[in-house]
Amino acid sequence: MRRKTILFSSALLVVIIGGIVAWYIHQVYYFNPFTFKRDDVTTVAWNVYKNPMQMVIVYQPTHGAATQYTTENRSEMNYVLSQLKEAKPTSYKPPASGLFNGQIWIQFRNPKNQNDYADAVLQNNMTVVLLQQVNPVTVTHGLKNFISQKRSTAKPM
Repeated sequence: MRRKTILFSSALLVVIIGGIVAWYIHQVYYFNPFTFKRDDVTTVAWNVYKNPMQMVIVYQPTHGAATQYTTENRSEMNYVLSQLKEAKPTSYKPPASGLFNGQIWIQFRNPKNQNDYADAVLQNNMTVVLLQQVNPVTVTHGLKNFISQKRSTAKPM
């Protein structure tokens, strides 16, 4: 009987400590260390991305005032990150004369310490240039739709 009590108490202690560690990781870090994968979009270790995370989309037209959409909505940020990760390399280069429709900047950052985690520039609504990379990638259909939908709620800068 005593052996079962010790075994049960030990198992309960492990579960409690594991729960506390999982809660701490979720509170402090944006990504889970067990599921995180470094790639062209998320280029540094999982523990560099700290909460709170914020996504800012800046709409910079060729003519007129810039506007921005800002969110801390985790599902929206995860969606945009996944769309950037799904993008495929392209050989398309923007025209030398400049950008046809201006630029759209997507920035992931920590609003408290101003750490900048990932940046992307959409050019001509056709390609994305990840600032950590040299070669452009295609803009996915899902990302185009998301960017278009959020433009209507963007506020002047």
